[in-house]
Amino acid sequence: LPALPKPSKRTFWLTGIDATPALRPYADKLPDRGVTHYPNPAPGNKPIGVGHSYSVLALLPEREVGTPPWALPLSCERIPTSMSANQVAAEQMTALLSDRDLPFGIELTVNAADSAYSKAHYLSPVGAFDNHVEVTRVAKNRKFFCPAPPPNPHPGHGGRYKHFGEVFDLKDENTWGDPEENTDLDWETRSGRQLRVNLQRWNELLMHGKDGVPMHEY
Repeated sequence: LPALPKPSKRTFWLTGIDATPALRPYADKLPDRGVTHYPNPAPGNKPIGVGHSYSVLALLPEREVGTPPWALPLSCERIPTSMSANQVAAEQMTALLSDRDLPFGIELTVNAADSAYSKAHYLSPVGAFDNHVEVTRVAKNRKFFCPAPPPNPHPGHGGRYKHFGEVFDLKDENTWGDPEENTDLDWETRSGRQLRVNLQRWNELLMHGKDGVPMHEY
């Protein structure tokens, strides 16, 4: 579409998705009002509020150094109390990627999300699109798995094929093995502080799925 700011430096469209609260603590008659996450600076108070929560999927256009950041909303859906944020997000993202009239359904698209979206019920449906890459954070205590070795071509007994091999425990470096890619780079913060960053990469790791969500396929 002509209205979409097409990337010129990137080779992909970059999007982001997250949930945002809309507090309505005094609207007693508001349908499907529930408890939603809301940061509260008061000491000892839980970071929650009462109202609605909305899932916003936005395009993150390229920008030059010094120009203000901005986002272009592509989809906004209320999160009902019967669903989680990542379930609603999965519906939004699959609808966007399925629309062949938009570039996101044809060209390479990358979406960035926080650790709330690193779950099987979100990653499985969006992982079905070959032109899509999902970049999410994960909790530091998560476990992944190396692929299991190929099955014996002459098995001595039946049984289901094993998909998961040795564990890759994020909190235990002894389980990591050698990275398949290792890169060092210099980084300068906005305040001018110089940092040395080490990036390590392991490929083809798997995560456990849920009933009906076969994560060993992704």
